[in-house]
Amino acid sequence: MIGVSTGVIILFGFLLAAAHSREERLSCYECNTDLRQGHKGDCNDPYTPGDLVACPQNEPHRCHKSIVLYKNILITVRACVLSRQVDGYCNYEDRFPQSSIECYFCEENGCNGKRPLEPTSEWCLGLLVVISWMLT
Repeated sequence: MIGVSTGVIILFGFLLAAAHSREERLSCYECNTDLRQGHKGDCNDPYTPGDLVACPQNEPHRCHKSIVLYKNILITVRACVLSRQVDGYCNYEDRFPQSSIECYFCEENGCNGKRPLEPTSEWCLGLLVVISWMLT
């Protein structure tokens, strides 16, 4: 007969294994995904980035944020994008000639709600952390 503590340990191990075996869903902000319906100006505000939605689990996804300036209109688009579509996803030059487009992709939950750090900013921040660590 299995003791109570052994049974609890086995149950805990089973639940822990089941929790790790499930794939965690990525959640991204969505806003202005269909510009044929017009654009929401509040999507440009980093404090109201749109609705946080779970991306489909059928394939790997990334969160997407693009900032488009076209004919003096600023539009921010946020969405879940299939990982296999990332390359070339922001090539809008043929549909929006003379537009300015900044395009970002990230892989953390809700990461497209704010402007990401530029790679050079991340390096500078990391360098500052290392220097401060060395000086202490």
